[in-house]
Amino acid sequence: MFTVPNSSPTVSIRIANATDVPAIVPVVNAAFAIEMFLQGTRTDAEGVAEMMQKGEFLVAQAASGGIVATVYTELHGERGYFGMLAVEPSQQGSGLGRMMVEASS
Repeated sequence: MFTVPNSSPTVSIRIANATDVPAIVPVVNAAFAIEMFLQGTRTDAEGVAEMMQKGEFLVAQAASGGIVATVYTELHGERGYFGMLAVEPSQQGSGLGRMMVEASS
């Protein structure tokens, strides 16, 4: 468990599973809402499920049970890739993004 300043008292970071897909999609789309005018929503359930076949999503789950942040990770040989870092807008600025980057390394 991690304590995150200015947010809910405790979050846990874990590897997402298929049952998390419906909760991941709205967090990602809300975090990337600024892009909607360019290309519509960032992702959908099918896209997240497809990505899970190649790599993993890490999720930050609040004590209340809701997912408040995500990041996608994938290995490419000896190199790692992370992307789609997303923090629930109400939690942005709380340090969750930094915590997700650290957890993905």
